[in-house]
Amino acid sequence: MLKTIQDNQRTALEILGAPVPARPPGFCTGCPERPVFGAIKLVQEQVGKVHVSADIGCHSFATLEPFKIGNTILGYGLGLASSTGLSSMMKNRSSASWAMADSGIRG
Repeated sequence: MLKTIQDNQRTALEILGAPVPARPPGFCTGCPERPVFGAIKLVQEQVGKVHVSADIGCHSFATLEPFKIGNTILGYGLGLASSTGLSSMMKNRSSASWAMADSGIRG
């Protein structure tokens, strides 16, 4: 099995001529979540930074470029709980928002 994998890797390298560059993690092209985080970024330009508590899954990609949104990621279904717990400690309670988990985990 290992030999087959190594043979396939050599064949791919011969066909491509060089290793394929690594692709950074991020939202898929056409993902419906991209415009949501784009909108949050636009809103932050007007009202200031907000704390975003996200669930695990694709929402965690919002913490990366180009969005750089998202402050806490606790676990599946915990974005709302995290936001609720943090909101009482913030000067502006509306500055705590949350992003619900997507279907990134399927049983």
